[in-house]
Amino acid sequence: MKLYKSYTPYLLILPALVIYSAMILIPAMATPYYSLHHTDKSYKKLDWVGFDNYKKLAPEFIKEEGAPSDPTFIRFPRTDEEISVRSFASALNNNVVYLFLTLLFEVGFGLFLAALVSRDGRLYGMFRVLFFAPMILSLVVVGILFKVMLRPEIGLVPQFFGLIGIESLRTQQWLADPNTALLTISIISGWVYAGFYLVLFSAGLKRIPKELVEAAMVDGATPRQVFWRIQFPLLRDVTSVCILLCITGAFKAYDLFWVLSNSKPDNFTHIVPTYIVEKAFNHGDLGYASAIAMIVTTIIFIVTAIHLWRTRKREKLQF
Repeated sequence: MKLYKSYTPYLLILPALVIYSAMILIPAMATPYYSLHHTDKSYKKLDWVGFDNYKKLAPEFIKEEGAPSDPTFIRFPRTDEEISVRSFASALNNNVVYLFLTLLFEVGFGLFLAALVSRDGRLYGMFRVLFFAPMILSLVVVGILFKVMLRPEIGLVPQFFGLIGIESLRTQQWLADPNTALLTISIISGWVYAGFYLVLFSAGLKRIPKELVEAAMVDGATPRQVFWRIQFPLLRDVTSVCILLCITGAFKAYDLFWVLSNSKPDNFTHIVPTYIVEKAFNHGDLGYASAIAMIVTTIIFIVTAIHLWRTRKREKLQF
């Protein structure tokens, strides 16, 4: 009986551990191995190539003397000649642009909403629930919903612009135009995740002593001054966490891009995750895709480590 009780906790977590190992742990451990090999499209043959997959990435960032520079890196908007994504550098460019746009539409708009609805009361609580509601929807459902809403023939968005007399926006191909596709997907992503950051910022605002706000109001401070000079500086830790979540989330985005544009036409909405899938499963180059995954993982790990180091350093200075 005692033996049964001692093993019961391990038996209860065994199914979750098996699923986690099969879906996350084993693929993560296999990625460095595959990055050092070349595979054919059948994935049955592995050829050792060492660091050749990593070496293929270097020319995309380090140009030979006299060679034309890559104008697609960290640039938005781009010209027609710069649109088509043919390299990892171009996909990374899109990912960085998408990151900065989501910082604005998700974290920035979430902070704005938190400042509006953070007060006590049933009405403000209802608004918090409404803004958080998109988070419970599947991203595939959200993608299909907005794909229909943006169709020029029947979509609600074009019809709205038609009613107010803006004909150019009524006929705009939001997801098919290279100059608006990435921006449109970023706005949709902001609509989904702004409510999540609203909840985080609202929780941070609740932790701020009311005495500080009341004292500032007595001294004649306006609500805007109270927020920017008292509340926002005290949200520094929450803001840093939100930024970190947004950075890691931007490099894991896939669902919305696949549903809304499927990286076509001309691959102008490719980001790193979709580019990895394209190389691994459409082109059969699993080794090259694994090398890209290792580099992106390393970047995210370094950013996370710097964030944790700065957070702990700041806590030591405070205490």
